[in-house]
Amino acid sequence: MTVSEIHQALAAQVANYAATTQRYVFPAEPRPGHVWDDARQVFQKACADFASALPAGETPLLFVGAHTRARLTGRRRSFGFLLTDRAWLVLRPSLLAESEPLLFPLTGRASADQAAAAFDWTDFKGFTQHDQLTLGDFRARLTQVLSDAAAVVWSAVSAGGAPAPARRTAADIPGRLRELGLTDTVKLGRDPKQAKHLGKLAKKLGLPAADQIVVAISNATLAGPYGTVVTAAEVRSRDLLEDPVPPTPRTGVDPSQVVVEGERLILGPGQVHTLPSSLPDTARASLQTFLRELLAGALA
Repeated sequence: MTVSEIHQALAAQVANYAATTQRYVFPAEPRPGHVWDDARQVFQKACADFASALPAGETPLLFVGAHTRARLTGRRRSFGFLLTDRAWLVLRPSLLAESEPLLFPLTGRASADQAAAAFDWTDFKGFTQHDQLTLGDFRARLTQVLSDAAAVVWSAVSAGGAPAPARRTAADIPGRLRELGLTDTVKLGRDPKQAKHLGKLAKKLGLPAADQIVVAISNATLAGPYGTVVTAAEVRSRDLLEDPVPPTPRTGVDPSQVVVEGERLILGPGQVHTLPSSLPDTARASLQTFLRELLAGALA
């Protein structure tokens, strides 16, 4: 299929939805009779709002969501799901400040479930009350929309050969975290908002002052911070209420063998580090990809 044909297929699909569902679904090329006369403009506004995470060369195809207004700026901003020819971008509303979209590579209907799981559907609570729907029914309707759209696009991009691999476009750590949907999971060592937490964690881990944290996958309770950090030289970790495990020099790690399994980060035989219990199941595969790339020196 050409991009134009994908647009037509998605628009035809949207035209078949009930008006109460169509109110939240905006194809790039809506058919006449869409429930909103300005559906095309809503789609274009969403593309602009998601632009910070939109990988170069990818084509936006469908927006599923709504708008909210930030309290501090008064600016209206899209939130929900933007589908491209390669990925799902997921953006939650932020009433106080701008948030960054999460990115999930398109892999058929399964990727729609992954994107839906990354979204807090209570953000739609006011809309469901207006439509007299339970939040569960509303989520089911829109998740089906995501699944239908993913099937159309995946069929188009994978026709005629093997499915195209998910592309990595960012070579920097913050950009790669956005692409993988890990901005809420991985803390940046140079993030001033995390300085207090990371300082306490570094002390608990016995980290030398000269060895600065690059990233951390960590959490904290009243008992103190815990989790894993990657520095320029080592990987260190501690579990909650436990002493740190022996550090692993990065030079001794084969990045292709790094495995994220449950609450364990396995770097090799006898080299097992601790991940927070709060780590979402949906983030584990992406975290494994990120750590393999980071430890291979592919990200800076």
